[in-house]
Amino acid sequence: MQTRIRLAIVVSHPIQYYVPSYRRLAQRDDLAVRVFFTWHAGTAPVPDHGFKQPVAWDIPLTEGYESELVPNVSSDPGTHHFFGLTNPALVERVCAWRPDAVHLTGWAWLSHLLALRAFHRRAVPVLFRGDSHLLDSPAADPGGGSSAPFSGASIPGPMPSCLWARRTAPITKPSASNRAACILPAFRRRRAVCRARRVFRTRGGAVAAATRDFR
Repeated sequence: MQTRIRLAIVVSHPIQYYVPSYRRLAQRDDLAVRVFFTWHAGTAPVPDHGFKQPVAWDIPLTEGYESELVPNVSSDPGTHHFFGLTNPALVERVCAWRPDAVHLTGWAWLSHLLALRAFHRRAVPVLFRGDSHLLDSPAADPGGGSSAPFSGASIPGPMPSCLWARRTAPITKPSASNRAACILPAFRRRRAVCRARRVFRTRGGAVAAATRDFR
């Protein structure tokens, strides 16, 4: 009998264009898949800060694969700010399922960053996926969108707008100003994480317990 690889997937919520992938993975004979949501499970309308109104999908988003919702203790839950996903039980819940690997989507939230660190310390392999990167600031595009700040030849097919590259446009190496624009957001993000760790260490009660769970 073939041993099934246990893949845990950590993502903020059931995203309509990810769900078909989860279902396809769950149908494989060589995989056991469970998705861990850190914000919501799509069972009720959720405020969308981009559309400025509650949004709910009229299609099933949690059928065809195993999933569970990890409690989020953020006072302002959501993906619109760094502390919007604060899940003290995340690492323990995932590890209790005994995964062989973890697929984690997104790094811009406290729980996901701390989870990356915790899984690394526990020698759990992590497959990371993210939509964003350090190059999605318009300030880093002095060329006005004609080229992308990566080395290489060209990228066929549709290009994400955040890459500032038109279809089949030549891709140039980043200039000094581009590199500075990429480094500064990373520095600010690291400084925010350091502040978060200090807050977690100095506050008592549940927050202090959350810190212990993440270590």
